[in-house]
Amino acid sequence: MFHIALTQTANASGVSTGALPSLAALDQHSWVAFNSGRGVMMLGAAGTLLASKAHPLLGWIALDTGIALFIPFADFVGLIVSGLWIITTSVQLSRRGPADSLAGRPELA
Repeated sequence: MFHIALTQTANASGVSTGALPSLAALDQHSWVAFNSGRGVMMLGAAGTLLASKAHPLLGWIALDTGIALFIPFADFVGLIVSGLWIITTSVQLSRRGPADSLAGRPELA
């Protein structure tokens, strides 16, 4: 979104002189907010998976990744691992199907 705003502002006429540097600063430093948000998501997923003992391996990977996303210079590896974790977990959940996910839990059916 910041890339699009920066490009459209650069091509627009009548824009104030402070708009482009401000958007460029937001564009360069917005990763901090996105990394911490993904870190919170991974820590929540880790807590859920480890507490339910559904997929302990995925839970421990999510916990390690969630912690790494808050550590400078380790967050790059955390971003890559969390992306792969999201893809792997999505594939596993989609292969289970809706009937398997609600089996044995009539209160959710």
